[in-house]
Amino acid sequence: MPNYCADGCGLFVARKGAYRKGHNPPGVDRDPSGMIKEYGDKWNFIHGPIQRAKKQKHDHEEAVERIKGMPNDEGVMSAEAAQEFAKTILNAPANSIVPERILKQVTEAMDLDDLSDEATFDQVLELSEASFYVGYTGQGLKDEALRWLTLRSSEKLDEVTGEYIPSGTRNRPVLLYPDDSTISMTKAQTHLGFAYFEVYASTLKINARAVEKALQVLKMALPLGRRLWRCADKGSKFDKEIDGKVHKVYITISPRIGSLIAKGEIKINY
Repeated sequence: MPNYCADGCGLFVARKGAYRKGHNPPGVDRDPSGMIKEYGDKWNFIHGPIQRAKKQKHDHEEAVERIKGMPNDEGVMSAEAAQEFAKTILNAPANSIVPERILKQVTEAMDLDDLSDEATFDQVLELSEASFYVGYTGQGLKDEALRWLTLRSSEKLDEVTGEYIPSGTRNRPVLLYPDDSTISMTKAQTHLGFAYFEVYASTLKINARAVEKALQVLKMALPLGRRLWRCADKGSKFDKEIDGKVHKVYITISPRIGSLIAKGEIKINY
């Protein structure tokens, strides 16, 4: 038998006695009986290890294939070289950096259809007033490119088992809904219009982190809300040996954020 929202609206919920998001009265928890949490804990206990194993297998296979096309004698990139590479990314024609469907999404949203083919990525960022996040990951972009919007704890690699384990550190999202609730990664794409793409990859974490830092530093003058990272160069960066992973720098971008903030549909979490 289906379970319906406890406020009588007729909408479905996961467990009896629970409320749909935003339907719970002030001061009342969405899940008064704790049944949704109990179910989630059970599911994670049973299925979590299986899902993590699948993800690690996928990430490993992707890394093996990608590394085949990379130089095996990669050296450590200097800070100066990383800065020049970051400038090259920003000054390259936008259509050579941004996937076509994403570039179209950004330019059309801001009435920039007549943008020339020679327009640089940096010009598109400025003219469109798009909000964007510069990030690093050694995992798959699908799993990581929007994680910065969530409260989920960060993970660290267990050097003995090779598994990712929670670090205990909680993320502080830059964007929130007006009621202080977090934005899911699915909603970030469907409601906030976020898309993501890779701009650099290396067999060395230290190189990818150097490029990430350089890009972030070059755009730190933008106000929070346009840039969606708080500080440049956060996180570990000093393992210099090839570890069999692809270390990626990516950009997550949306042209809708300014408008949604103006409408009061989301807010900046200062």
